[in-house]
Amino acid sequence: MFSFVGRVTAQKGVHLILDIAEHIIHKFEYKVQFLVGGPANMREPYSAGCAHKMWALRHKYPNCFWAAPDDFFTDGALVNRGSDFGLMPSVFEPGGIVQHEFFVGGTPVVAFKTGGLKDSVIEYLWDTQEGTGYTFESHTTGDFIFAMDRAIGTFRNKKQYNKLRENAFRGTMDGEVVSKAWLSEFYRLRGKIFIDYTIVNKLNKEFPPWRPEDYAPISII
Repeated sequence: MFSFVGRVTAQKGVHLILDIAEHIIHKFEYKVQFLVGGPANMREPYSAGCAHKMWALRHKYPNCFWAAPDDFFTDGALVNRGSDFGLMPSVFEPGGIVQHEFFVGGTPVVAFKTGGLKDSVIEYLWDTQEGTGYTFESHTTGDFIFAMDRAIGTFRNKKQYNKLRENAFRGTMDGEVVSKAWLSEFYRLRGKIFIDYTIVNKLNKEFPPWRPEDYAPISII
């Protein structure tokens, strides 16, 4: 099961999932499933176009494709844990939180190699058994399909797939790290320097500030 959870917007690259779904379903003989969870804004051309494709795919492949773009999706946590792979074909993603929501459920991710995604979704290699998912470098259906092929190949090898899931869980980044990174970016945009006072306070405890009265005067003869 390949799942997407998020807003149906151009930034999230949802159209790529819809463009490759039918090809993947046929290529793997109807033994794959796609779930797209997220509402579509019918007043926005991109979202409306995606919604119509979702309804068509759901009608044509009821056992392989599910989406309800007219409803607000509320089962994100369940999908994060129950999917075999998360999908994040975002055109750009400064930091990214959804991949970590998948990771904490032990679910690897297939993502476009951009922004914060490329820093956390690392290509899994069988020989080293390192990595947390699969990436594609060209935001095209062809490159996306190639990444999906590699993901399914690993899924079919249970030993490798179980190791990949272990790596994904260990690759989870604490929300505090992501929040501080965003805060630093906001400071940068305003021409300011972000100071992490948790580090400052820790250093103050380890190395108290210098005080003149703590040191005896030096006599010069």
